Amino acid sequence: MNEAQIMRQTLVPPYIAAMEPYVTGLSIEEVRRRFGLERVVKLASNENPLGASPRAIAGANAAIAGSNRYPDGGLALREKLASRFNMRLENVIAGAGSEGIMADIVRTFLADQDEALASEGTFPAMRVLA
Repeated sequence: MNEAQIMRQTLVPPYIAAMEPYVTGLSIEEVRRRFGLERVVKLASNENPLGASPRAIAGANAAIAGSNRYPDGGLALREKLASRFNMRLENVIAGAGSEGIMADIVRTFLADQDEALASEGTFPAMRVLA
């Protein structure tokens, strides 16, 4: 069976099958083990080497008490941001990370015949979303 036949059987479009998977960086533990290091500070992967802020931890703990209720969809955060930066509430968006927000934008504004451009070095998910 050739590659084209396999593609048709799996129902995966060629442009998706041709994409290279994202390769994650090494974990701190793997860097320690591989290079024999004791102290490793990872500055990639959007990680904070200082740990979580005590205020963030306190806020998370306080939020647990209301975890049996549906959230407000980010409305309280959007209101505070809009007020702080003197913006209209409609111009502030909150989401579960940039990929989720970009997915909403793509689904909202791109139609079947539209085109989207992304640089080669962009986050891989952006090409997948488009």
